[in-house]
Amino acid sequence: MQDQTNSGILSIRFASLVSIFLATNLFALGQANLANITVKSPRSLFSDQAESSKAPSSFSVFSPVKAQRLEETYYPMTPSQRLRWFMTSTVGPTHIAGVAFVSACGTAVNRPGKYGPHWPGFADRSGVSVAASATGNALEAGAGFFLHEDPRYFRAPQDPN
Repeated sequence: MQDQTNSGILSIRFASLVSIFLATNLFALGQANLANITVKSPRSLFSDQAESSKAPSSFSVFSPVKAQRLEETYYPMTPSQRLRWFMTSTVGPTHIAGVAFVSACGTAVNRPGKYGPHWPGFADRSGVSVAASATGNALEAGAGFFLHEDPRYFRAPQDPN
């Protein structure tokens, strides 16, 4: 009887690990830049003309920063692009969906146990995850601004990764 209980617990843990692994892969795919989106016109360092559309009120903090191809001339991120990167990486729909899935998996197996296996535990797990990513993204965006670092990922055209 004890062996059946242990094997049942192990299979639940294995299924939880597999589902978390799949969720993180889906989350990473949602964050990937598409290679076929390019910057259409060159711009100066302080200009957002390539980012704005014809309607002046269409700027949204939650719209993701447009991808830039490696073959194009490199333009550093403007402060407004950095803010948009921070917002979409912290509370964007893809990130929130990933947090919700991982929090649901943690609630299902009650890990860590101090939060509990019900809705309040799910809310606590979600809140901790969003707060942790907000802290990391704020450090990356803030320190990266002063160090002139770019948090975007530029994929090499001949590299499949």
